[in-house]
Amino acid sequence: MLPQDKSDDEFVTKPPATIGDGFWLKKGTFKSAPTGHTTCFTCHSADTGILPAPQTCAACHQLKPPQPAGDFDAKFAATLGIDNKMMFDSWRRRSSAGTFRHEWFSHAELSCATCHNVLKMDTAKPETTKVGIASCATCHATPTSDDGGALNFEIDSRAKTPTFQCVKCHITFGKMAIPTSHTDAIKAAATAK
Repeated sequence: MLPQDKSDDEFVTKPPATIGDGFWLKKGTFKSAPTGHTTCFTCHSADTGILPAPQTCAACHQLKPPQPAGDFDAKFAATLGIDNKMMFDSWRRRSSAGTFRHEWFSHAELSCATCHNVLKMDTAKPETTKVGIASCATCHATPTSDDGGALNFEIDSRAKTPTFQCVKCHITFGKMAIPTSHTDAIKAAATAK
């Protein structure tokens, strides 16, 4: 959805001049998803034998279960002026890192299976697509902040200033207490070296 491709304009909408290091939604943030039967039935058909078949509607269409809390702030999102409903809805459902960009050069080089457990993914169950901090820590946690770890920097900044909001990855979750999974990832990076 709205890839950056070769465009020099990386943002979905023009950011304010005062953006600095703040977050603003960028093109290429979301992977595309099928938006209709035609797209799905290109591969999933009686001819190919790839399930789910067009007759098994319940394989894809189910009552929506309660959704996990998302790393999303509707008031902030309104300031961005996003008018693409599919992108806006995808962002609203982000249940971990609200600022993650699939298209960023280091992420684009990875296969989906590097971070996601693709064999267990079910688009009707958002918890199966969530990526844990252990995947992120592979690249973003280092023995110390001086070694360049973004996770280290955020945690060290919070330790120095308790009101610091972790914004490299999060929108609203960055205001919350740092989860033990994040501090454990830093400890693991420190002992791995």
